[in-house]
Amino acid sequence: MSLKTGARCVEIDAWDNSSDNDEPKVTHGFTLVSNISFRSVCETIRDVFDAEQAAYKNNARGRRPPAPIFLSLENHCGPHGQQRMVDIMNEIWGDRLLGEAVRAKGHQEEIDDSVHVRLDELESKICVMVEYHFDDEPDDSDEGGDGDDDDDDAEAKAQAHAYDAEKKAAAAKAKGIIPELAAIGVYAQSVKPPNNSWFESSLDNAPHHHLINVSESALGAHLPEQGAKIANHNAQHLMRVYPRGTRIRSSNLRPVPFWGIGAQVCALNWQRFGASMQLNHALFAGTDGYVLKPAYLRGTPTPGEPTCRSRLRLRIAGASDAPAYTAPYVSCVLIHPHDLKNDPPKRKTGKDREENVNPIWDETLEWEYDESELVFIRILLKSDEKMARNPVIAAATIRLLYAVPGWTFLRMWDLGGHLTNTSLLINMDIQKV
Repeated sequence: MSLKTGARCVEIDAWDNSSDNDEPKVTHGFTLVSNISFRSVCETIRDVFDAEQAAYKNNARGRRPPAPIFLSLENHCGPHGQQRMVDIMNEIWGDRLLGEAVRAKGHQEEIDDSVHVRLDELESKICVMVEYHFDDEPDDSDEGGDGDDDDDDAEAKAQAHAYDAEKKAAAAKAKGIIPELAAIGVYAQSVKPPNNSWFESSLDNAPHHHLINVSESALGAHLPEQGAKIANHNAQHLMRVYPRGTRIRSSNLRPVPFWGIGAQVCALNWQRFGASMQLNHALFAGTDGYVLKPAYLRGTPTPGEPTCRSRLRLRIAGASDAPAYTAPYVSCVLIHPHDLKNDPPKRKTGKDREENVNPIWDETLEWEYDESELVFIRILLKSDEKMARNPVIAAATIRLLYAVPGWTFLRMWDLGGHLTNTSLLINMDIQKV
């Protein structure tokens, strides 16, 4: 489902299967979640891949080939299970998998800087992220938190402790990656760094094509002090940020601060269309799942992030075809990559006391902010309920870099991620201060 809706990196949580040693399973370990076979996951990915290829061949004029699909393989299997995964991937994906010639060129690149694999050599391919383990790598558990979601209560933390203890036992069994599996993952070799050398200088004893795999808490502990160094690292290497351990109810991390230091992959749960998924949609909608980072995050010779100020004036005239709710109003927050405390400036309109489907406000909301290409405005249509928390009726999120100045009708989404018939008539004006 996630691949069909635009994701280009999907995590596969693979475990040994006590019911059939030759067929590893995919599940969220040590929970009540059911499991499916690793084979069936590979077959589903193959089917999506083939459908994309067919669509491209039928309408290739002016289009690039489909972008690569990265699979983040979280391995909990022992040697036999790993070999079976290798066999199944080769059997089902065949030449869809990143080819042996390109993998060999990648290995050559590790010892000869004059050899470089081009991005177009990765197009229309499945690329597997495989773990690379250091002898002294840190504990995989992650209990830290910043208190910004409902998974930080005592019960959730106790469950996370139990999960971590059992996960450690499985990790000890699966610590070694067999050569056959390592050979598939020449690109984006996933490492959990044992120290800070990865951003202070260079990662000690690391694979050439390493990917820093770090939790939101561990990364957040370095911000904002080390942000520039981390961004410099991420201009040359990949980074994947995953949720902290206490998010056992599938709540999502806040991706914008991590995008702001150049992290290429932020792991999100796609089960709910909350704020993080709305931001993700605003960044990637209408693309092939990849967007170019701002120049100052790509290591280009620019003077760094812009330092000027901008002013956004958002005039909200009214809504059409809105569900009939009590006293509807519009609440907006400006989301900035420098906001590490999750305290975005909020503005809201007055309340239309008439219960109708075409409320009118005709109000202007205003913000001043440090200019950045990664600023978003999240717009919520809400209802003023006297006896309950004001519910969100519909939502829309816009990356300001994509904003069209002037008047426009903005279609809204429900919290299931479906486009509604509700539209806001808005006027956006962005000026340098």
